[in-house]
Amino acid sequence: AYTQVEALAADEKEAKSLRHQFRETDFQVDPTGTVNRDPFRSYVINQPGVSSTDTTLTAQPTELCPAKKQIANTYMARELKLVGIVARGTERTALFSDTAQKGHLVKRNDCIGKEKGRVVEIGAAYAKAEISADPLPGQPPRPPDIIIYQLYPEQLPINPDDTSGGPAPKGS
Repeated sequence: AYTQVEALAADEKEAKSLRHQFRETDFQVDPTGTVNRDPFRSYVINQPGVSSTDTTLTAQPTELCPAKKQIANTYMARELKLVGIVARGTERTALFSDTAQKGHLVKRNDCIGKEKGRVVEIGAAYAKAEISADPLPGQPPRPPDIIIYQLYPEQLPINPDDTSGGPAPKGS
């Protein structure tokens, strides 16, 4: 037997205040965040790509990421999935797929996603990208976030810094 929460209230005034009647404006987007703030966005730290003046959907060119080196700049870098790697001599090219199943060819030092993550390494079965955070005023610079895309994510994780060739054999 279920009991409505209003029946447990101390008085009638409290019972009326328990249920919020939603209005259409409760679900409208508020880009300024003053009336209907998104609870999943920080209002203390300015996040890249989220502001009242920035209405573009793509990443803006910078010195490190000129427009011709930006790949899949309408998607977040973490939305991309590594689906293939092609090796031509000593140069490797990675094939990424976005959420719309569109393929993007990426070379080393290309920038991917809205965050402009720079691809620093393409291995035999992985690609490694660095996302540099915008420096905050009065704060020391943060180290870049590193994303490792695996070609076969179901397998054991790859640590590109490990040059030992794997675990030591038993009995050694």
